[in-house]
Amino acid sequence: MNYSVEPNILFKDSTILIVDDDVFARTTIARFLGKRFKEVFQAGNGLDGLAAYNEHHPDIVVSDIEMPKMNGLEMVKRIKAINADQHIIVATAYNDDKHKCPLACRTIIKPISYTALIEAIESCFIKAK
Repeated sequence: MNYSVEPNILFKDSTILIVDDDVFARTTIARFLGKRFKEVFQAGNGLDGLAAYNEHHPDIVVSDIEMPKMNGLEMVKRIKAINADQHIIVATAYNDDKHKCPLACRTIIKPISYTALIEAIESCFIKAK
């Protein structure tokens, strides 16, 4: 299936939060996922991401790791303290131990491919069932 063209109907009743300090990457991913999710929320750093999480309670969170104000690892830790079952995908340009997040459902390496992102989202939802 070509995910970049054909919207995936599995997520039409779900909401997602995208947290990334790279405005272009965040808005591009949000636009892509906006065709597939009921609602897409955005934040530019971990502190704003945590606030957006508390306000919207999205079904899934996709977050960068290296960000200002609060990094993604700390944000994930705080979200999991609120809701241990929260679906979280971390995206990082680094494939090393410092950037691993055992609390995340999946980790994807940047630059993010749409296919890898959709597969990661599907995987997190399937693990929850």
